[in-house]
Parts: sequence; C-alpha cells; structure tokens
Amino acid sequence: MAEDFENGLAQYRSGNFAEAARLFQNVLATDPRHVGALLLSAMIPAGLAAQSGNFNELIQRYEEMLLLLPDRAEIINKVGLALQALGRPVEAVDRFEQALRLRPDYKEALENLKSACREQNKPISFEDAVRHHSAGRLAEAEASYRAVLQHDPNNVAAMNNLGLIVRHPESEQLYRKALVLRPDYYDAHLNLGASLQAQDKPREAIPPFKNALLLSPDGTDPYFALGTVLTMADRFDEAAAAFARVLIIDPNYELASRNQITALESGGRLAEAEILRSRPHNPQPLSIENAPAHRRNVLILRIAAGGGMIPYYALVDQQVNTRIGWCVDFANDEQEKSLPPYDVVFNVIGNAELMGASVDRLTRFIKSCPRPVLNPPERIAPTRRDLMPRLLANIPDVVVPPVMRIARDELGGDLVAKLAAGGIQLPVIIRPISTQGGSGVVLAETPEQVAEAAKTKGDALYFIAYYNYPSADGYFRKYRTIYVDRQPFHYHLAISKKWLVHYFSAEMLAEPWKRDEEQIFLDTPEVALGARALAAVKAIGKRMNLDYCGMDYSVLPDGRIVVFEANATMSVYLPDPQDFPYKQRHVNSIFAAFESMLDRGSAMPASVGSRRRA
Repeated sequence: MAEDFENGLAQYRSGNFAEAARLFQNVLATDPRHVGALLLSAMIPAGLAAQSGNFNELIQRYEEMLLLLPDRAEIINKVGLALQALGRPVEAVDRFEQALRLRPDYKEALENLKSACREQNKPISFEDAVRHHSAGRLAEAEASYRAVLQHDPNNVAAMNNLGLIVRHPESEQLYRKALVLRPDYYDAHLNLGASLQAQDKPREAIPPFKNALLLSPDGTDPYFALGTVLTMADRFDEAAAAFARVLIIDPNYELASRNQITALESGGRLAEAEILRSRPHNPQPLSIENAPAHRRNVLILRIAAGGGMIPYYALVDQQVNTRIGWCVDFANDEQEKSLPPYDVVFNVIGNAELMGASVDRLTRFIKSCPRPVLNPPERIAPTRRDLMPRLLANIPDVVVPPVMRIARDELGGDLVAKLAAGGIQLPVIIRPISTQGGSGVVLAETPEQVAEAAKTKGDALYFIAYYNYPSADGYFRKYRTIYVDRQPFHYHLAISKKWLVHYFSAEMLAEPWKRDEEQIFLDTPEVALGARALAAVKAIGKRMNLDYCGMDYSVLPDGRIVVFEANATMSVYLPDPQDFPYKQRHVNSIFAAFESMLDRGSAMPASVGSRRRA
C-alpha cells in the first residue's frame, strides 16, 4: 500500500493523472480512510482541468473540493489564481485575502494578492494597512504590512505595527529589527519588552523597558512594566524601587502600590511592607485592554499581588478579546455592582494558596454571576500541592509522592519524625507554599538540612517525598501536558542531568538530540509515553475537571507516570520558530482550543440580570 501511494504521488507530481488515479484507487481499496489518497484523488479532476486550460471547470472542481475541505487555504489560493487567469482580479483579491485569513503566514497567497492588486492598479500602502488594522481586519492588515515591508524593508512603523499582530517570537524579531534602524523608537522598546515578558523571558525584558525609560522618564508605563519583570526575575529591591517611581508620578496608581508591597515582602523587607499596607488606599478602577478586532469581553478575576496566577496574556488573545482585569483582593461592593458588560469570566488565580483572602468575594460573585466562569475557585482549591495525592488517588498507573503542608508555628521539634509519621522519608523536597517555577526549592538529605531549610520565611512550607526518576541513560525527563476544557495538549519535554528540571536550563538548544526526542513526544505521544502512560495522562485531565490547567510528570520504566505538579498556573508561550519549528503547530493548537472554549462560553444564553450588553 505504501509503495502504491508513493508511486501515485510521483505520477501526480509529474502530471500523469490517469496513472496516479489508478494507484490511489489501489490504496483506497486497502485503506478507505487513507487521507493522502482521498485528498489527491479529489484533486485529480482539477489537475486535468488545469492541463486543458479550462479555468471555469477548474474553479468548479476546486469549489467542489472546498465543500469537503472548507478551510484549506491552498485550495482557496488556487481558486484565486484561476480567477486571475480569467481576468477577474477583484474576485481573485477576495480569495487571496480569504486564504490569508486562514493562514496569515501563507507567502504564496501574499504574493498573489500583491499581483492581483497590481492588475487593478491598486498599490498596497502603509495607510491601507493601518486602515485594516484599525477596523480589526487583522489578516488583511498583516498581509498589507508584509507587502509594505517587501517594497520598503526599512519601514520601522510597519515593523512595529506588524509586531502587534503576529505571535511571539516573530514580534520580538520585528521590534529588534526596527530598533536597529531607529534606536530611539519608544514604542518598539516598550513592545519588545512586552513581547519578551509574554514569552516568559523577564530577564531579557529588563533592558528594553529601561531603554523606554530613557526616552520617556516621566511615563508610568515603562516603570510599571519594569517593576513587573524585575519581580518575575526575583530582583525584588529593584522592583520595589520601580513601583515607587510609578507612585511618585501617579500617587493614585493602586496596582503599583500593591505590587510594591508584594516586592518588599518577597525581598524580606516585611516592616516596610507593613507600613505601606497600613496606609489608607483608594482601590484603582478596573483595567481594560480593548481588542482591535473585538469579538467578546472577558472578565479576568485576578489578584493585585500578581504571583500565583495563570499566565493568561498569550491565552486570552488581546487582538480579539477585550480583557477586563478585576483585582478581587482589593475590590469593593460598589465596584462589583458597576462592572462593565462581559461575555465570559476567567478566574486566573491558579494557586489555591492565594485565594484565601478573596475566596468569600469570589464565591459571592460567582454565585450570582450570569455568565460562564472558567476555572471556578471551588475547582482550583483541590489542586493545592498537599491535596494532590487525594485528588488523583486510584487513577490507574499514576504515582503521586506524599506531600505535607506544615504551618510556620508547627515547624519546631523533631521535623524528621513528623515527616516519617506522614509517610515521608529523607531525602525530602522543601518549598514555600506560594511560589512557582522552582523558586525557593531545596532538596534536604539530612536532619540538619531539613532544620536549616525550615527557617525559610513564609506562613507554611510544603514537604514533598523525593522520588528518584532517572531514565536508563541517566537523564531526568519532565513532560508537560496542558489541558484545555479537560482535553490534553502536549506542550514540551525537558531533558536534564539534574533532578530539578526546568526547560530554560535543560540546554535543549545546545543538544539537538533532546529536541529530536521532544518532537517525537509532541508528534507521536503514544510512541514517547506508551499506552499506559497516555491513558493515565488523559484520565488526570478528566479528574482535575478544570477548564485550563497543566501537569508536569515523568514516565517510569514500568510505564506508570509520576506526577510532580498539576495545577492551573502552567505557562504556555510560542517559542522561536527557527529554534523550535516543530513546536509551532502544537502550541498554536493550545491557543486555538482556548479561543474556541471562549467562543462557546460567550455564545451561551445570558441568565436573568446579565450584565452583557445587548
């Protein structure tokens, strides 16, 4: 069968359509669902029409194919070419633009669009691109900006605006190129920093935000952005100073005040933080980020402190979603009553430890909320680290190491004996309750190390039984799967010589074989994980019952999985396509699934008393 398909493909490419059709029929006789043979068989009549130069028949054949495959940009592009050959450039432009809406990176369709526009004596200008952009026609705007840049490669405004439309990291590359050409371009510095921040690269985002400050020393935006990434980079003293500068410029900037307090507390400057916290404050109004191509309003339930939240900036696409940020930890009743209209609610407080002070307001709000709520607090609560063994209990082929949560005032006495009573032997992993990403994590192998690690500041600590999980080659492998609406989407595999595996420190770029193995995991998870592990991963998504969450885990030699953590705070970003071309469609499928979930939620009928605008 494989030989017939390969020979049929060769005949098809050579234009020998009759012989290709015979070979594809042989394939389909053995496998009636063979996708390649079905698709190419459907394209053969179009190929015959093209050979005869009968473009009207060719268009008819392509339209028949589009009834079966309505979203195939390649076929729509071919319809455009046939229309252009018939001297119908206006209709051809519509088809090329339709193809670009489906595939904004489709270079052939872009070239064809420019050709059809030239036939109409209609050059694509920067002003045309801006008009498309302002009207929310993003595919047309992207194509137009790219056309402008082909004609004028040094148009920094087109680079900057295109960066606002495309996903990371292409946006980063555009901003960097613009800044080479115009180093004093304030917007490009600010946008470059935002792009790096969205890619979870806070340390790299610091210089562009500082450059923006040099160009606009009296603006709050660059100081606030700088404080945010400094906090993400654990440079708390500098972050507190940046937020303090925001408050000098705008004393009523409440979120900057809260973030300053958080930075001081995280840096151990508790007395200063307490002084600021005790000052009277006036809660800041909601933050609203308007979408250029508006589809819906998404109410984001968050906390002012910023930590422990779902990194939602890439998930909730700001191009089509107007994001209404509401800091519930400092909200008041009047503010709740006057919320703007919204279509769907997304609770991004993903760390169950951080909901305590806000849980009453969240519960009251959600009880009366007329719109769908993604990740409601009652489903976040069971994902606390010490509750995870109970949550995932009795799922076949799943190992969850024991976890104990011990409050600060209970850390005295014989800690090793307390751990043993809870089923935890040395070595033990110790970590603060409110951190993510491995911050503050210690592996204690002796009673002395346990006692020293227990001196860490914080209300409580997690003590997690260490599970030794190296593969046969001595490397540690950490897989990450993201769940959107309870369905698994495999995101990455990090491979390291160290037991505490992080993707950014696993040297995935330095050792190509690691990326080869990661690609196998993403493309064929059933091969990389095995049937038992894959079934366990799917079952965990159902058990967690969250609209968005993720899990880090490894596969044991016997086919079971060991779970390191599973919660809603997992980050997703699109990596550099030059370094990780194989990851692009997998990450984009996560974004597409989340957008579809928002679409389903916003389409639900409103309850009585809905705030949704008619």
